[in-house]
Amino acid sequence: MMEDYKNRLIQIFPAFFAAMFDILITIYFQPQEYWNGNLKNHNEANPIGSFAMNESIYGIFIISVLWLIIILLMGIFLPKKWISYTSLFILICHTLGGCSWIMINFGFQYQFILIGFNTFLFLKFNNISKLHSFNQHIR
Repeated sequence: MMEDYKNRLIQIFPAFFAAMFDILITIYFQPQEYWNGNLKNHNEANPIGSFAMNESIYGIFIISVLWLIIILLMGIFLPKKWISYTSLFILICHTLGGCSWIMINFGFQYQFILIGFNTFLFLKFNNISKLHSFNQHIR
């Protein structure tokens, strides 16, 4: 049973990483006016995140922690066949979010580093998960 949870967390890790990167880069590039208390002066495309940021300077942190917990819970409780698809969907969404910050602040070409890294991460962890599953069936 514990091995099943471990394999599920391996599968969801790329999504968790992409979300964490997107969250950190979003927090880092908020305008100073926002951190000084002007809550309307934030930059967030996600309407849920934007709402949280409008309500409190801590809103981005609260909603981000909740979202990361939800990602982990999806990895644990979703049917096995849906974990990989869910992980890929979340990874793509947060890669797009991270790329928007990278393009604005560093330029177009640097987006490909994040896209390439997240693609590699997903494929690598997907292979690790398959090997882990295969080894469990052999035992």
